[in-house]
Amino acid sequence: MPKIDGILQELRDSGRFRSTQDPSAAPLIDLSPEQATALLVVGTGLLILVLGLLALQLAPLFRKNAALKDLPEPAVPVLDWQKLRDQAQALAQQGDFRGSSRAWYLALILWLDSEKRVRYQPTRTNFEYLEDLVDQPQLHVPFARLIKIYERLWYGEQPGTAQDAAQCQEVVTQVQRTNRL
Repeated sequence: MPKIDGILQELRDSGRFRSTQDPSAAPLIDLSPEQATALLVVGTGLLILVLGLLALQLAPLFRKNAALKDLPEPAVPVLDWQKLRDQAQALAQQGDFRGSSRAWYLALILWLDSEKRVRYQPTRTNFEYLEDLVDQPQLHVPFARLIKIYERLWYGEQPGTAQDAAQCQEVVTQVQRTNRL
């Protein structure tokens, strides 16, 4: 391997490479075995301390999750989509267009649940409901339109307009009229 020997000799000559067999190469840290052992013990102790502090910080999260697993499944209140529809209309008449959009949204979800098109659960997200309807474009498209209005008003904390409430009502009416089983 004459090529490699030549490269190694060039590196040695340049001073950028020192072999441990080279007596002129000074070690970076000169520690006795006792000092090295002490350094290892201190380093290990610090690592254990950091991991312990991290565990203390994360422990409440684990306890909370464990406690939640032991709780009984919360009872889902039985809601009537017709009552929510009436509430949505009343809220719109009172000028609460944000509340009206939420009531229309919930009314449609509950109606879809009564028609066995989605499974209502208060913990489900809008995206999960839309996933249930992905193979039903006659429901998916208008429901996505309603969600867009609802999210803009509810999560954007906007008051909304009479036109927003009217569009929500239009979507619900259209879906119910065209998608009865």
